[in-house]
Amino acid sequence: MHDKPKLLIVEDDMMVRMVLHETLEAEGYAVSSFETPSQALAAIKEHNYCMVLSDLRLPEMSGMDLLDEIRKAQPNAVRILITGYSNMATLAEGINRGLLFRFISKPWTREELLTTIQSAKDHYDLEQSHRYLQEETRALNESLASVNAELRLVNHELHSKIDELEQQKNDLNALSNRLNDQVEHTLELCYQLQEKNNPILAIRTKARVELARGICKNAPFDDEEKRCLINASWLCDLGMIGLPSALIDRYNRKPEKLSSDEITQVQNHPIVSQQLATLIDKSSTLSNAIRSHHERHDGTGFPDGLAGDRVPVMARLLAVIVHFAESEADNKTILKEIEAKAGSDFHPDAVRSFFRYANLEEPPSRMREVVFDELEPGMRLANGIYGPTGLMLVAKDRVLDENTIRHIRNYNQRNPLHQRIFVYR
Repeated sequence: MHDKPKLLIVEDDMMVRMVLHETLEAEGYAVSSFETPSQALAAIKEHNYCMVLSDLRLPEMSGMDLLDEIRKAQPNAVRILITGYSNMATLAEGINRGLLFRFISKPWTREELLTTIQSAKDHYDLEQSHRYLQEETRALNESLASVNAELRLVNHELHSKIDELEQQKNDLNALSNRLNDQVEHTLELCYQLQEKNNPILAIRTKARVELARGICKNAPFDDEEKRCLINASWLCDLGMIGLPSALIDRYNRKPEKLSSDEITQVQNHPIVSQQLATLIDKSSTLSNAIRSHHERHDGTGFPDGLAGDRVPVMARLLAVIVHFAESEADNKTILKEIEAKAGSDFHPDAVRSFFRYANLEEPPSRMREVVFDELEPGMRLANGIYGPTGLMLVAKDRVLDENTIRHIRNYNQRNPLHQRIFVYR
């Protein structure tokens, strides 16, 4: 419950003072009424008033002088003068000096009195709200100034940190570039070592690297995957440097003439290559790709006999690259051989990626090659899809829908399909 608004009356006429007191108290005001200015000045030292209602003619001092004193003590109180005299010059001076809000002329009517008092009350409330808003605004401005100062400090520290991180990034980039240069230099030294030890190994290394670079240029690999495939192409046969050239030549031309010990020496070269490669590049992805690049999709490869999806992804693609680089047949024959060995020697996805990104055999310009995961409703097949037994699963020119795609993928999971897939653009 709100406190009653306090109103101070100063009137030396007892009857008038009583009428004012009772009338305004009945209207809900907390009224204090006094006969003399000294009593009123003593009261304002104890209480804060919303309004002061004073007669013009008083003992001790005039009502105008009293209101001036009250303004000094309580500037927010709304001041009203009661006068029985029509001295407009005096009243105008009081209003202009800010001493008065209104004046009431004697005799007044009850409605006139209450209307003036209500107007004064409304004015007081409005001024209080204005002062409250001003104080709130000042407090908010101070808070914002403090926050802005903190933000400037944080911003300065943030910019300093960004500059520091940028410098660290530049330093790391410079270090990375130096390391890459060192790796490139080391790879070149390894190649020169192969070239002196066995020129055939060096020629195959160059062929592998060129293939890997071409694939990386077209494939959606990230930087790490590209670096892995290219460096693995450089290093995967590094372990063969220690083998006699005659043994390597016999392994390439007549592997069936090798003894079991000789076969073991050759089939251990991926492990030796892996160990040597870790001295140049510590990447586990690279290490695994080198170790497993002679593994086969059907599990008949070496050195660990891995099969299917257990063969690392980069090793699957590297196996196809190695086979292409080491074959002495013409490109068309090699590519047919690779396609025929999809699902036995090579992972079908690796074969698809090799054909798609190596640019050795471009499909017709009006077609494009896709893998199973890229099939979408609305595509039209440019070739039929057949199962391992030759059974047609989906005919050529079939427009694919979601059910057909689901059927193809489910069948591929149960009975892996090894053929390439083309759709019209």
